[in-house]
Amino acid sequence: MGPLLIAQNDRRDFLRGISGAIQSAREQPLDLSLIIAGVMLFAVLIAVFIALQNKNRIRSLIIRIRKKMKGELIKTERFQIKRDVSLELPSTNDEIFRVRTSTIDLSKGGMFVKLNPPPSLDTAVSFHLFLKDNSPSISGTAQVVWIQNGWSEHHPTGVGLKFLDMTADNENQIRLWIQKNKPKKAK
Repeated sequence: MGPLLIAQNDRRDFLRGISGAIQSAREQPLDLSLIIAGVMLFAVLIAVFIALQNKNRIRSLIIRIRKKMKGELIKTERFQIKRDVSLELPSTNDEIFRVRTSTIDLSKGGMFVKLNPPPSLDTAVSFHLFLKDNSPSISGTAQVVWIQNGWSEHHPTGVGLKFLDMTADNENQIRLWIQKNKPKKAK
């Protein structure tokens, strides 16, 4: 049984418990301990709501932990690089949705791009990365491996993309461009 299924069962049990507590509270006179219990229950409900809002982040974290345990996660050094990138995303009606956005960081293994709304985890996308103005783009395919729900200008909504398919020449161009420009390391 996976962690997400366990979480769903725990939520059902939790909601049944809340229903029982509310029913018994209706049958008893109001006192201070009941008010305190109600406030605590409200705080728990808020925490559950926040957790549900961050379900993509939690799912992404679970996938990263599994990959790290299997030795699949190889973290490469990331650099804060803002470059234009064009993405081709699959849509629900079997058409290709094209969007132009920018990178937040770049590494030899992938990039983080601003993208709102973000596609689902594991979505394959085609990309055209423009490292230099007025020069050919670097093209390839990538996979969504991380989703960030933005909360500020410096932490925008976007996705982490892992490069899947790129020519050796394009991989080399990215590596050389990063070495030549020596941008600030991303956190």
